[in-house]
Amino acid sequence: MSSQVRALLVGINAYPPGVGALSGCVNDVDHFRDYLVRNFDPSRLGIEVLKDADATRDNLIRAFRQHLGKVGPGDVAVFHYCGHGARWASAAAFHDFYPDGKDEGLVCVDSRRPGGYDLADKELAVLIAEVSGRGAHVAVILDCCHSGSGTRGADAFRGLRPRVTHEVTRERPLESYLDGHYAQLATSGTPLWIPTSPHILLAACERTQLAQESPDNSGVFTSTLIEVLDKSGSDLTYADLFVRCRAAVRSRADDQDPQFETAGGFSAATGFLGRRASTTGRRYSVYADQGRWRMDAGAIQGVPTDPDKPVTLRLYPEDDQARVAGSATTVQVGPQKSEITLGFESPSSVRYRAEITSLPVAPLLVAFEGKVDQRSALEKALDADASVGVALTEVAHAGAYLLREGAGQLLLLQRETDLLIQGAGLGGGADQAAQALLPALRQVAQWERTLGLRNPATAMDLSKVDLHFAEQLAGGSEHVWPSSDIVLDLVQSGGVWEALRGEIRVRNRTDQPLHFTLMYFSTAFEIRILSNDPVPPGEQWVTLWGRDPDQTFFLEDGQNESIEQIKLVVSTERIDDFLLGQGALVLGHIESPTRSIQPEALVRGMGRSRPKLVHQNEWFTRELRIRVVRRLDAVGPQDLSIAGGQIVVKAHPKVTAQVSLASAQAASRGIGASSDFCQAFARQGLSLLNFSTTRGEPQNILELTDIQQGSALADEPLDIVLKVPLQPDEGLLALVSDGRHVFLGGDSAQDDEGCTHVTVDHLPDIGDQRRSLGGSLKLYFFKTWLRQRSVNQLRRLEFDPDGTFRYQQGDLAERVATARNILLLVHGIIGDTEGMATGVQACGLDRTFDLVLTYDYENLSTPIADTARQLQADLAAVGLQAGDGKRLTLLVHSMGGLVSRWFIEREGGNQVVDHLVLCGTPNHGSPFGQFDGARKILSLLTGLSLNYVPVLVPFSSAVMLLLNRSKRVTPTLEQMDPDSDFIRTLNASPDPGIPYTILAGDVDAYQEPSDAFFARMLAKAGKGPLFDALFAHQRNDIAVAVPSILGVGSGRAVAPVVRNVACHHLNYFVSAPGQAALRSVRWLGGPP
Repeated sequence: MSSQVRALLVGINAYPPGVGALSGCVNDVDHFRDYLVRNFDPSRLGIEVLKDADATRDNLIRAFRQHLGKVGPGDVAVFHYCGHGARWASAAAFHDFYPDGKDEGLVCVDSRRPGGYDLADKELAVLIAEVSGRGAHVAVILDCCHSGSGTRGADAFRGLRPRVTHEVTRERPLESYLDGHYAQLATSGTPLWIPTSPHILLAACERTQLAQESPDNSGVFTSTLIEVLDKSGSDLTYADLFVRCRAAVRSRADDQDPQFETAGGFSAATGFLGRRASTTGRRYSVYADQGRWRMDAGAIQGVPTDPDKPVTLRLYPEDDQARVAGSATTVQVGPQKSEITLGFESPSSVRYRAEITSLPVAPLLVAFEGKVDQRSALEKALDADASVGVALTEVAHAGAYLLREGAGQLLLLQRETDLLIQGAGLGGGADQAAQALLPALRQVAQWERTLGLRNPATAMDLSKVDLHFAEQLAGGSEHVWPSSDIVLDLVQSGGVWEALRGEIRVRNRTDQPLHFTLMYFSTAFEIRILSNDPVPPGEQWVTLWGRDPDQTFFLEDGQNESIEQIKLVVSTERIDDFLLGQGALVLGHIESPTRSIQPEALVRGMGRSRPKLVHQNEWFTRELRIRVVRRLDAVGPQDLSIAGGQIVVKAHPKVTAQVSLASAQAASRGIGASSDFCQAFARQGLSLLNFSTTRGEPQNILELTDIQQGSALADEPLDIVLKVPLQPDEGLLALVSDGRHVFLGGDSAQDDEGCTHVTVDHLPDIGDQRRSLGGSLKLYFFKTWLRQRSVNQLRRLEFDPDGTFRYQQGDLAERVATARNILLLVHGIIGDTEGMATGVQACGLDRTFDLVLTYDYENLSTPIADTARQLQADLAAVGLQAGDGKRLTLLVHSMGGLVSRWFIEREGGNQVVDHLVLCGTPNHGSPFGQFDGARKILSLLTGLSLNYVPVLVPFSSAVMLLLNRSKRVTPTLEQMDPDSDFIRTLNASPDPGIPYTILAGDVDAYQEPSDAFFARMLAKAGKGPLFDALFAHQRNDIAVAVPSILGVGSGRAVAPVVRNVACHHLNYFVSAPGQAALRSVRWLGGPP
């Protein structure tokens, strides 16, 4: 154990306007501090914490030097940062180091004030070097991110928020870096260099990902890190911690992969924060060859290829492997061999064995469902054989594969398709079953690893190697596909399915011969070598596959779709393809060895002498993804029935289209198979329909392609009938996706016979990869449930220190009796009080009030006045009534404000309530009260829910489906008509004499932080001139016009306090502007 541990912990939530407030960083710092206090000797532990206003740039630098700088040899220094990360245009002097010209920095609380700067990576490198130079073990933990991919993944659909703020494009002067450190080097004539000192970086995500924070106000990475350490014990190596964190983070985020990096020879086999740990890694042969040192391992064996992270090695003499000879570093990682440089002098005649000491390639995550002893047996077997490359996780949706124990068997499954890969009986015990499945696990992991093979460090010019697929057409012509994603339609001619043929061609326009290895990845986890040929330089195209008449694409009987994955490895030296190829697994086999089926490699010699190489040991990869789809029939003047009669596309007099069924989770897609939004919706209880009539791959998607006369749909919509049994409280949603967002694909309504009709009146602006020139429509059908509750519930919230909360219904009267200052939450037409409670906790209102109550109620069929009277009775039953001596504040949303106002203004509630805070309440009505207006609003709100708040999809879609079914607004919605008797009577009420605070959202002022294309999404979802006409072109929050929200309190003795908020109707409580507005309210009993 080290003699001393010094920690600097920095957490920033309260960033100034324009940067973007966060909500979980201070919690993360507190939780990590608690972890350190629990696990390290207090007499050897020194912690300094900087939060919010204290976390200035100067304070951070000072604490780094004066606090962490007190470490000595053998001590541990840990720096933990939680906050925004960002990029900034770097000084020109650094462009030789970083050609992209960007700093990646930590955004301090004052970084974006005039004259301020982020703490750049170049500055952090100097600070780390100062501490590391004192002989300390240095660990840097960064829960932030610096850039994103520009796409929206599953985490955006889950409501997670990224810790990244805007990039600064203004070039930073050299003298601004760390008190002029680098400017002084330049002035003195010393070459500019960025120090690389021994340390380990634990980063929240990869560079192209986003570090997310959860709605429960914690960072995904920090909370996962602490959870893994608490569960597994702190005596882990960093390598083990890396593997386990990558697996465990899946319980919180789908698109975030923690990334650990070692620098300056720091060993990943070291124990976390200096604790003792021991492990033995896999070793590879090292020898001298033609004046260079080589290692018999490359990318195929799992050696990392990231150009920014050279792999560090520990070398052992081959004849004395108990003795460490020294260290080495990779110079170049090839497909099968790597060039390395030794960190010590050695005769070329000596051979060594190398063990990787930097972070490994992330293992394949496999979910496990079963007993603890079986999991322990599997983990023991996997730890004993690192070559398998698999890590287990308890998170069911974390990986593409699943190990499930049950019925006396241990089964390896493809999770999304439920395909049985192989299994083992448990009759011989847990250890024997684990050993029996290791070969299949190894083959699946190798299949995935080879499929993902790439070399970002190549020095070759990729633009000089061409790859294309030429589809052979009838009559001898061909179509050359312009991209690597290809869709081939399998059609019938004379009752026979025509064979699909095409050629895969390459062209080598470099100055040297190259080797082209073409591989096919089958659904049985076979890697078949289609070709392994040298191709000389020149302008001619060379066919690698497809000339043989037997080389075709086909579908098995009963199969409607397949995805064929083909990978090309281009290398300067010939690859030993026997190391790449692997035979097919016998799918479905239980407890017997897999019989290898070795494919025959087709190798043709060119018979040419080899010129001098321009590059050596260089390589890169290209991919082709060929999707073969069976064309089932065509839309036209006759009804079309497919999927065993489950889908009927009604006849249309003008529109024609080709019809096929496809899978949302194709079995051969490999890593990242399923659509992100499908995963997110499944977690909210929405189930994707499967129209398959046989076991095997599901058929979830109805595809209409080559649509002609699509404009005719506006006057004569297409009717698609789904004959799917539904329970009385269920409904179907038809959705489309443009790859970034999800939208309603048509209006759904149920007929008297229980069939669902999907009416399509326009084609969404979504591209199609086929050769056809017509339009396309790809419909996903989800089953949802109609959340109608006829039970009114008054409950209390119990907030836990970890950021979660629970509803409690018992002892309400006793809790009310002991409380002085009480908050009551009342929800609106969409949702319940759960989202409100999340916002209350994020704003700290759970600490402002002695007691927080919630009121959930039936909100579609019950008259609003009846709900108000029931609320009055329920409050009185627990002791909240006139003269109770309590201070009661109501925080209400949307229609909940109408319920509360009726209670206060018409039922004597002003003798009970002391303060009313209204958020988005339609005080003068809303288009919700009219059928066409309600349909348009609900369609847009459902679009918002689908993309940003999926937990609300069952609520918004429930109301929309009810409207479509009944063709009229519900009794409760009808009362929100601006001309209704209810609205007129309510607004004629006398002055209640209590203070009102009004929060009015404006969607046009809002920008979704996780999505730069928010406005485009709204337009596609239905917001446009026709929608804006519903509000007479007034500002609105999508559901209610701002004048209606503000339309209460005129002429009262106490005028309402108004807050204008840049938000929409669904995120008053979860958006940063909404929460800022809530914090600004003068709450009774709170700070002035």
